[in-house]
Formats: sequence, C-alpha cells, structure tokens
Amino acid sequence: MAGITLSERDTSLLQEIIDELARLEPEPIPWPALEKLAELLHTDQVNLGGYCTAPAHVWFLNAVDHDGHGTEQETPEEALANPFWQHYWRVDCSYPDRSGDYDSITTLSDFTSLRELRRTRVEPVPYEREIMACIPLAAHRQLRLLGWRHGPDFTERDRFLLRLLRPHVREHYLRWRQQHTSANELTPRQLAVLSLVREGYTNGQIGRRLQLSEGTVRTHLNNVYERLGVQSRTAAVAAVYRDAG
Repeated sequence: MAGITLSERDTSLLQEIIDELARLEPEPIPWPALEKLAELLHTDQVNLGGYCTAPAHVWFLNAVDHDGHGTEQETPEEALANPFWQHYWRVDCSYPDRSGDYDSITTLSDFTSLRELRRTRVEPVPYEREIMACIPLAAHRQLRLLGWRHGPDFTERDRFLLRLLRPHVREHYLRWRQQHTSANELTPRQLAVLSLVREGYTNGQIGRRLQLSEGTVRTHLNNVYERLGVQSRTAAVAAVYRDAG
C-alpha cells in the first residue's frame, strides 16, 4: 500500500507469524503467532475468536495479553446473559453483519470518538483502542481477529499488516478444522442433508425430501463446510465418507 513503510523488524515478525501459521497446531491459531502479532501491532491484548450470530455465541476465543494466554467459549444459552450480545446490533462490532462489509479492517475510531465512547459504552471496556479484521466462514459464522491497547490509535500500517495476515489465518483455521472435526460433530440434520448430497440430490430436491426450504438446506451445508474446514459439497462428502467406500 502506497505510503506505508515497514521496518526491518516489522518484516521479520510478519514472516515469523506466517511461518507459525503454516504449521499444523492443536489450536485454531498457534499461540506463538498470537504472541508475535501482539508485538507487531503493539497491543495490550490480541485474540482470535469464532463468532456466530444465529444463534448468537462465541464458539471459541484464544487470547494473549501481558498475563499470558487463555481460551474461552460460550454456548448459545450462556450468550443470552452476555451484555455483548444484548447490545450487539446497536454498536460498532456488528458493522460487518449490518453492512455486509467483511473486507474492511475497522477501528473503534471509525465509528465513534474516544470522548463519545467513554460517555456511552454499555459495559466496562478495559481498552479504548480496538482494531478488527473479519474472516467470513459461512452464513452467520466468522472469525474475528481483534487487537486492543491503550494510548495511540491504530494506524493504516496496522490495517495493512492485518490485511496481509488475514488469508494465512483463514487457511490455518480451515486446516485445523479439517484435522479436528469428524462426522460425530455434525448434527443429525446436517448428516441427513449431507447423505442426500452424496446421493446426488440438488438443494431443492433435498428440501422436498426433508421438508425444508432451499435456503435452510444451504444454511445447513454452509455450517457443515465450516465445521469440516472445507469449501465445497464434494469436499464435505469426501471428508465424512472417506472411510465408507
């Protein structure tokens, strides 16, 4: 991007993160990659989370801050009591879902001033500067790479770095999902849809067989793709039935 200059240290850290993401790890994102990203972006905390808006919940969250690293997750039932989701559609974090713009790398200051944030925030926020990169996976499901810090706002340099790293984060996650997901993790309805896909049925035919709308069939398939870490009907069938002949 014109006008952005990376230091030798920036370039070195960027390559180290990409190298970490090329390895298959037992986590959705390697801890060393998050630690190096925190250093690269000068954040107080950085995390990668899996966000679902229907039903609303965060199915995993891996975070790194000055105290170390940790993992969280919540069920749709737990999310009902989470103030984050209660106010989600009225605040900046829902911008990608409201606008359909999952490409922009956004900061809090794109939507509100620091003074306004302090006056109107609906729950305690430990950090007042935020940057976010979305990685769509399927309908209502996305990864979010987020960084927070005190002090100076995030810059075009930081947006540029996240834009460079985003495809590598996505590819690592998809490989991880494919390695750690089996047919046992699919719901009975998802397996029913996939079994008809295997037999060559179209979405419309599957809908008529299972008494579902064609849109609901597409939603089930998108969720199957995300859970299996694949991107097509053929790949989903191969992943689930590879041992069945």
